[in-house]
Amino acid sequence: MHLSLIDYSEHYFTNIKKIEMPTKRSGKFIQILNEAEEREYLVLSPRELGAYHANVVERFCLLQAINGSYHNDKKHYFEIHDPAWTIVGGGVWAINEIIKTLTLSGSSQGYGFFEARGLKEKLSSSALVSGYTIKIDGR
Repeated sequence: MHLSLIDYSEHYFTNIKKIEMPTKRSGKFIQILNEAEEREYLVLSPRELGAYHANVVERFCLLQAINGSYHNDKKHYFEIHDPAWTIVGGGVWAINEIIKTLTLSGSSQGYGFFEARGLKEKLSSSALVSGYTIKIDGR
């Protein structure tokens, strides 16, 4: 399964905030699969862009034209209506461009734990984190 790493940081900092992207940043991430296309997505979103993992899922779905909706009025859980897509889980991330590290840890209250098995290897082929040390839950 091929992994695509998506980072909404540039959009947030340069397009919305109109500032230079910080070399150290963090936020929430989700891991999503499309079994039919054999594609996996790891989507990073700066913490300032949304309070919940559901906000990350919603943005991803809007940009990919995937049908979904919020499960409740509090907007804590965004549900994908297309059965080809599965939300594996989520967590928190941190990038330090100075020392070239990407750290993934934790879990999502709404979507649970992400699948860490094989993730380091898949991420090492991504141009966004080429040459980075990838740390997953302290591993």
